[in-house]
Amino acid sequence: MNAVADSIHRTIVGEAELITSLSVAIIGGLLALLMQIQHLKASHPDQAITLLGLPWFVAGLSLAAVSVAAGLAVTGMMIQGAPALFYHEFDASLRFSEQSIKNAPFDTALQLLAMGQQIAFGLSVGCATIVLYRNRP
Repeated sequence: MNAVADSIHRTIVGEAELITSLSVAIIGGLLALLMQIQHLKASHPDQAITLLGLPWFVAGLSLAAVSVAAGLAVTGMMIQGAPALFYHEFDASLRFSEQSIKNAPFDTALQLLAMGQQIAFGLSVGCATIVLYRNRP
């Protein structure tokens, strides 16, 4: 097995899986906040308890879901391209982006999906922070 290919594969897939896991945690945290507010509404019907920053809440959930979907797509593209990656002889004088890997999806689509996943995750963290700040006690 090619050590360079193994390192590249582990790095890209590992990063995509890490951000996917963190995005799922953001979704869980936002849903836990919503459930807590609903529980407080049910236990104190005489008080007006609402979720502040609803547009930020929806944006945070949506962006985290986009991050999860992009992460799954990146992982799928890496799995599809693994055979071509592992059997490629790498030229040490060229950067990875300059390598000519036949029959592998290592093109602009993979780069854009990985970048989109990171941007969506970062924005979902920002939205979640705003929601939590607006709903602090």
